[in-house]
Amino acid sequence: MKKLNNRGFAASVVLYGASTIIILIMILILSILSTGENNVSRMVDTIKKEASGVTGTTYQLRNLVSNGSFERGASSWRRDMITTVDGLENEISSDDYKSGSQSLYIYPRGWQYQRLNGAISPGDKIYIGASVNLKLVAEGTLNAGLSTNGSKAEGKTNGIKLEEVEGSYSTSTVTDGFVKHGAIGLVKDDSEVFAQVGVSGSSTIEGYVDNIVAVNLTQVFGAGNEPSLAWCNENIDYFEGTLSITVYEDE
Repeated sequence: MKKLNNRGFAASVVLYGASTIIILIMILILSILSTGENNVSRMVDTIKKEASGVTGTTYQLRNLVSNGSFERGASSWRRDMITTVDGLENEISSDDYKSGSQSLYIYPRGWQYQRLNGAISPGDKIYIGASVNLKLVAEGTLNAGLSTNGSKAEGKTNGIKLEEVEGSYSTSTVTDGFVKHGAIGLVKDDSEVFAQVGVSGSSTIEGYVDNIVAVNLTQVFGAGNEPSLAWCNENIDYFEGTLSITVYEDE
């Protein structure tokens, strides 16, 4: 009877260990699917750290941009900073995209705007990232940045870009595929901030933009504790709505 009990205990231990591994694998798969990116190495590192007892702090990120992947067409995007009707100056394309099945195709020029949908205060630092595939540059730059309306009082649109604390909103580098671009902007007196994507009227550009994400770093991490642009580009992939991210002591 004693042998039977020992065997039963050993079998239960093995079963428990197997079920734990299965649960960890399921968490890994769900985490990868939720980000929409192939983050296998990062997820594996997270599991290793959790298993080794490394402690971390979990933060709740919110993407202040809705439909940044353009999978819902023009939804939430506007042709200017005043109108309340959704629309795009450029067009949606399924010819090239970073994820999903479509992206924003920009040619030869035009702007799209979206007012950021979260709490924003003067002094906040906001990260904006986007995947850009620039095919042709005849003149000018392609922009995916942050701005305020300098002509709001007159009922017109005049995008004034937020000060770039790190990085640049614009690029003129022709690429052979999608490249992630990012920048951190500083909010001044006007806290009505827009994501502004496109090309100015004096430019001639052909390119695709996908997976736009904007996160208020100050609201999430606290004033003076905002992470660097390099950290944001590496760790903040595209997501819709909210996302939990754990920062460990050794990072």
